[in-house]
Order: sequence, then structure tokens, then C-alpha cells
Amino acid sequence: MADESTSDRRQQARSIFEEAQQAYASGRLAWAVEYAREALRVDGGYAEARVEAGAIDRASRQYQIILRSDRDDRKAWAALEAIDPEAADRVRRLHEIPPDPFVRRRRARISEEFDMMGEIGAEQEIEEGAAPFVHKEISEDFEPLDEVVPSQELREVGGISPKRRAGSSDAFEAFDELGDEEIAGGEAPGWEFTEDREYYQQWMAIEGVAELVAAIEDAWATRVVQPVVAACVPVGDDYPQLIAAAANAAQKLSADPPELYLTAERHMQPFVIQSRPTILAVPQGVCQVLSPAELTFVVGRCLGPILSGYLGPLQAVDVLLQRPINSVRQLRLNWRELITEATADIAPTQEPQVRRRLRAIGHAWQQRAELSADRAGLLACSDCEASCDAIARGTAASAQEAAERTAARLMARYEGHSVAQLAAIPTDEDPAISAEYAVYRIQMLRWWASSNGYQTAINQVNAQ
Repeated sequence: MADESTSDRRQQARSIFEEAQQAYASGRLAWAVEYAREALRVDGGYAEARVEAGAIDRASRQYQIILRSDRDDRKAWAALEAIDPEAADRVRRLHEIPPDPFVRRRRARISEEFDMMGEIGAEQEIEEGAAPFVHKEISEDFEPLDEVVPSQELREVGGISPKRRAGSSDAFEAFDELGDEEIAGGEAPGWEFTEDREYYQQWMAIEGVAELVAAIEDAWATRVVQPVVAACVPVGDDYPQLIAAAANAAQKLSADPPELYLTAERHMQPFVIQSRPTILAVPQGVCQVLSPAELTFVVGRCLGPILSGYLGPLQAVDVLLQRPINSVRQLRLNWRELITEATADIAPTQEPQVRRRLRAIGHAWQQRAELSADRAGLLACSDCEASCDAIARGTAASAQEAAERTAARLMARYEGHSVAQLAAIPTDEDPAISAEYAVYRIQMLRWWASSNGYQTAINQVNAQ
């Protein structure tokens, strides 16, 4: 009976393989591949079908390797789509994964990577626009989060990596979709970077952080920061572009317009002193250098964290990490001193293990929060190139330097740096003003601007 069963399967496989040969002869290569593989599924020992399918697989791999080095090779795309359309679809999705060193990736040789591409494609649906630079660097190993940032500290403290979502790939995390389980206290705004909220939750879960955040927000209400506000000048009618930019950004993001103040400091970083009400201090150089679209982006990115409920927690990062601040940012220094003094009795312990944990998670979360803020700014101004130029100018030490700085010039300075290198700034470096991290932010914002996620978000903004 066993011989009869084997014979029946062989006959069925032979019949299917004949259909494969007919399809191949008529130029229907994709069908030929499927028929040959179906013949093998019916009878795995059918040598003739195995040879044919093996040859097709080898050819498919060769075309995938070609596209690995040159994603624009049209002949390779056409050939791969003809003989192995599923592989072509997987390669296309692989190219579309964003330039993110935070995304976990298996370490694998080239030959092994293409073996597992089917698994990656099945577990992850990405329908975004092609991400910049990925096709040039896809053969490199993206470092896991705990090796990228911050300077090995995450590995030292242990037990703090975000939980992986069920069904996610070991090779890549889906980048742009937020699951309901990730959202605490209401729906996250459409501009938030996926891991932003995961790390925010970890930051707030550290003992003493939530208490510090509450004390900071109490300090706003009890006018602890009033001396900082008093050191600024209210914006008057002499700055119509700034007033218009603030109104536009607030309208687009459905926020209350901020109270605007000017500071004579010689740098390019606005400072949100508090929310409820929102008080924004803007260096005069920002008004002198930035275009109306760039101003709208800058105000929008200041409003984004407030709307997400992040301002107090981000200010807690500033207080607890105590990063060095250039003396030209005296307003920020004065604010930190006042807040530190007002919250001294409830600050988390200074025990070394806790300090390492604070620095690791606080820095990792702020990096992601900066990406979210950039997206909010882009939604406010709807001009990607202006947004990217504003990011670049924000890293300048003075208005004069900012006037000569553009996204293109800043990126040229870091040409050849991988995205992992750009993101791996030390914990003592503020990701909001780091030139290196700004290049990474620009890449990420350009990628998001070409994505379905951005299109959905901007449609929602415009419909309001």
C-alpha cells in the first residue's frame, strides 16, 4: 500500500511539473515557479522538480544579492519579480525599513539573511516609503538598543529593555504603528515615535521620578520659575512672524497658543519654561534667522511634548541627568537651579545603580521624544525641507553660525557615518542640540514625511 501511495504522489507531482514546464515555455515564469514548488510539496523526492526549483531558488538569491547592493537595478527587479515575486516583495519591504539603529536585528551572514527573509516579511507589514540610506547599509549590523545608547549603560543596569510585542520579528520591530497596549492614559498623538511611549512609561516607573515630575508641575503653579520669566521680555508687535508662527502651529496641532517671550541669549534653542499656561522663551537670533515655515516648525516641536503630556517628565530628565549646559544658555541654567532647589527633598536616591538606571533610561527616552517633537513640528508647518533646515540651524552656537547652516551642509559634514554612529551620542550630550544626532533626526524626519503614517497624520490635521 505504501508503494501505491508513493506512486500516486509521484504521478500527481509529474502532472503538476508538466504544467510548470508549459508555463515556463509560454513565458509565465511566476506560474512556472509555483507549479514546480507545488510538485515538490506533493512529492519531495521528485528529483526533476527539485532540480528545477533549486535552479530557480539559486537565481532568485543571485538577483536578491544584486538588489542588495543596487536597489535601482531595474533589470534585476524585473527578473526577480518574474521568477520569484514573493521574494521581490520581501526585498522591497526590507528596503523600506526606516534608518533606525534602535530597531533590533539578527546578526546574520548575507546568505543567511535571505534565507530568513520570508519569515521577516510574514511577520511584519511595512507599507511606508523607502527609507534613506538603508539600501547602502543593510549589510551592516544595526546594534541593539542596549549597545547603541547610552554608552553601554543600559546593559549595566539590566531589566529595562522594552517588552517585545507578541508576534514581532526578532530581526526587526514594526516602526510606525502604536498598539493599544502601548498607550497609557489615552490615545497617543499621531506624531509620536513608536518607542517614545514605551520608554516614557519606563522613565515614569523608576522610583522617585513620578514624584519629581509632580513637584516640577507644582513649581509651575506656585510661580517658582517666575524669576526666569521675569528675565525675559514679552514679545510685542515688532515680531509679527513669530506671533503668526505660534498661532499657526497652535491651530494645526489643536493647542492653546503659547505666551511668547524673548531672551537676548546668543543661541538657537527656544526653551519651554512651563505649561498651564505654556510659556515659551525664544532667543532673538531665532527670529532673525529662521523663515516663517522654520519658525512654525520650531514652535510646533515645542508644543508636541506638551500635548503628549511630556513636558514635566522631560524637565525631570534635565534635572536628574544634570548635563553640562553652555554658559550662553543662562536662562536654562537659572531654571534648573530653581527647580533643583525646589525639589531637593524628593529627588531619587543618589545610589550608583539608581543613577546609572536614571541616566540610561532618561537619555534613551529623550532621544525618542525628540523624534516625536520633530514630527509634531512638521505637521505644524507642512514643509519638510524647512523643518530639516530648522533642525540643522538649531545646533548652531550663534545666530551668525545658524544663518550659514542648512540640513544639506550639516549632513555633508557627517557623510559616511552610519545611523548607529549618529544615534550613539553619550548621555552627557543633549539630543536636542547635538549636531550628530540632528543628522539622524533629519534622516528620520525625511523618511517619515514619505510614509503612509505621515500622510494619515497630515490628513487628520488638515481636516480639523
